[in-house]
Amino acid sequence: MTITANLSGEQLRGLTHAAASLARLPAVPTQSWCAEASAAIQHIRSTAFVLVTLLTNGEQGGSGPASVEATGGLAPAASAFHEDIGRIHSDGVGAPGWRVAEALQGERIGAARLRDLSSWSAWSFTAAGKRWKRFGVNDLLIGAGCLHPENPNRVLVVELGAGPEYPPFAQSDAIVLAPILEMVTERAAIAFGMLPVTASSTVTPREEQILQLLTLGCTVREIAERLSRSRHTVHDHVKSLHRKLGATTRGALIARYLGRPTEGSAEERASSPPAIVTKMAASATSMRPWLAAQER
Repeated sequence: MTITANLSGEQLRGLTHAAASLARLPAVPTQSWCAEASAAIQHIRSTAFVLVTLLTNGEQGGSGPASVEATGGLAPAASAFHEDIGRIHSDGVGAPGWRVAEALQGERIGAARLRDLSSWSAWSFTAAGKRWKRFGVNDLLIGAGCLHPENPNRVLVVELGAGPEYPPFAQSDAIVLAPILEMVTERAAIAFGMLPVTASSTVTPREEQILQLLTLGCTVREIAERLSRSRHTVHDHVKSLHRKLGATTRGALIARYLGRPTEGSAEERASSPPAIVTKMAASATSMRPWLAAQER
């Protein structure tokens, strides 16, 4: 029996659209990265609240204090809480209210329905759980992924919330989330790197706009004209980008933004696929034992 036997056509379409959107996420730490990731993941259930958070666990297991590196989310189109969803793990509320280690189960990636974990019984009484409840969310599909094996406490947390007017999450939803979680974790590892980023090292919306124009081959003068800014201002933004992304040349800056290798010959770089493509292929293989276990 294949994994698709348990999935509906709608789930498979959502999985396909989510994967395509995740592959287009910036390979650099932008201020809107988590919100964009949430929009991609929402393809698997359009009526869900989605929240993506990069955090460092403060205590073993992930139920204690946590340091939030980046967070952002997206509410369903019909919701009135579009501006508030990203605040669930901000303002000092870092811990997700459930044990990250329980979701991971000793693996690098783990996805589950919260109701299937022992953390479920206490979740409603945690600070994060109470904030979710204010949005009318009473059911969570959760996942966690370790960005780098060298730092297992630095994890990407993905949460999908459903209100009482929608069906609760099924086990098949966790099966759909698992490969999506693998993809978004790998992309986050490329974007955020080995060390935690800070506000001063995060790419601003204006800098990202300039990066996009540089990738299209625009010169500083052309960018200044398009954005109605002085060349001096654009040049300062480019210098800031070189510093934040550790790039010494314009080509390296563009390669960093696209998630492509920056070493080797020009021919090798031109023929190499984006790093995320190679990582996704490896991820699909590594997820097979987990997916097989979910079918049993």
